[in-house]
Amino acid sequence: MALDQTFAKGVNDYIHNVAAAPTLSNARKLKLCSNTGTSTTAGTEVATGGGYTAGGVTVTYSAATAATPSVSANAAVSITNTPAWGSVASIELTDAAGTPVRLEFGAITGGPKSTNSGDTLSFSAGSITSALQ
Repeated sequence: MALDQTFAKGVNDYIHNVAAAPTLSNARKLKLCSNTGTSTTAGTEVATGGGYTAGGVTVTYSAATAATPSVSANAAVSITNTPAWGSVASIELTDAAGTPVRLEFGAITGGPKSTNSGDTLSFSAGSITSALQ
């Protein structure tokens, strides 16, 4: 996963006492995208339908440790009854505010996934990982 440039700037400014910490809501959302964004441009969110709503699904994480400075999704994330998505190429993580703050983005390991109408798309616990090193 890579950091969104605007969010990274806010964190860097905070670390160096240039500005206040970025303001985020507590919940995190996982957004599915048909292409992989860049540090400055978000990917294109897939169509909503079935168990997927605009803005993504809630995801929770296990805490990092000093020995392992990464966090992983602590439960499976499943989207049931999907539309027929031709390509789910990447995920993006945002907060859950009314106007979400994009935090991170990354391509799906193993390449894009496609679904048929009514499928379930799942990411197993621990498979969504972020590390700042």
